[in-house]
Amino acid sequence: MSRRTDVDGPESGLVGSGYPRPDKLSATLKMFAQKQPDWSALIGVAPFFAFAAVMMIAPTVALVADAFVNRQGQLTLKNFVDLNTPEVVAAFAESIKISSASAVLGALIGLGLALVVGRGVSNSRVRSIVMTFCGVASNFSGVPLAFAFIATLGRLGLVTTALNTIAGVDIYDAGFDLASFWGLTITYLFFQIPITITIMMPAIDGLRREWREAAAILGARSWHYWRYIGLPVLWPSLLGTLALLLRIPSVPLRRPTPSPATR
Repeated sequence: MSRRTDVDGPESGLVGSGYPRPDKLSATLKMFAQKQPDWSALIGVAPFFAFAAVMMIAPTVALVADAFVNRQGQLTLKNFVDLNTPEVVAAFAESIKISSASAVLGALIGLGLALVVGRGVSNSRVRSIVMTFCGVASNFSGVPLAFAFIATLGRLGLVTTALNTIAGVDIYDAGFDLASFWGLTITYLFFQIPITITIMMPAIDGLRREWREAAAILGARSWHYWRYIGLPVLWPSLLGTLALLLRIPSVPLRRPTPSPATR
């Protein structure tokens, strides 16, 4: 076993031994030691840090602090004990059910539509229109989304009134309720499906057609291709999308009805 003797230094003149030159190393250390902060860059990002402190950090700190304080301002753990009440448990259970249903349905429907657009649509203009709509619809959430569905499928909404006037069909008499489990699930699906399409499209573009052709040449059927090639490639993106969709509606969606004892 040969011993390495080619020390890369200014006196040796050898290059490529893997060791940094002492003169270059000392110059690098001096540069970092003498480097001053870029005050112009810090001033430029100062509004962002101020916004983050006011809109994110301060509310989080206040929320954590209020969790351990009662209405009289005394330290207590009763707020955590009250989480075990039937009303709070029912609200969280309803929220988890709606989150799970909308996430799974949104991921499956979005994946199917993304496969149709990514693998079946060759017209770049149509694909551009679909992706533009998904980009807009995926950000259409919160209060605007709630107002849009109330104005569309509420008891006096446009679609509800039109169906009752034209076809004589009252969807609320038939059992539909926008504030019910399926009503809220459909509301969340409106922007969860576009989110899935937007996230899954790059992963679908990564499926090379040569892989499908090679699998067909080797005698693999369509099911084998998706089982052993397609889904393993798409699985990381699909799992990340599912985790994102599961988190979005995971808040208490319905106001708990007070029990007779607390009225």
